[in-house]
Amino acid sequence: MRRPPTRQTSSTALWLAENLRHAIIMGTLPPDEVILVDEVADSYEVKATVVHEVFALLKRDNWIDSVSKQSAVVSP
Repeated sequence: MRRPPTRQTSSTALWLAENLRHAIIMGTLPPDEVILVDEVADSYEVKATVVHEVFALLKRDNWIDSVSKQSAVVSP
């Protein structure tokens, strides 16, 4: 029996996640800042689906909280 394929994170998502982590570390995105999916997608010229993928990665690593379909909040 075949195993279902595992979903891999795209290189674009990894690149964007690193950029947002850097912005959080540098204080450009301070704690409790609301990050909007549409603004990130427009700023980095990526699709909203990529931003959702990035938000999932950042939430998993505790960089952001309160992820919704439209936004996330930088962890304190």
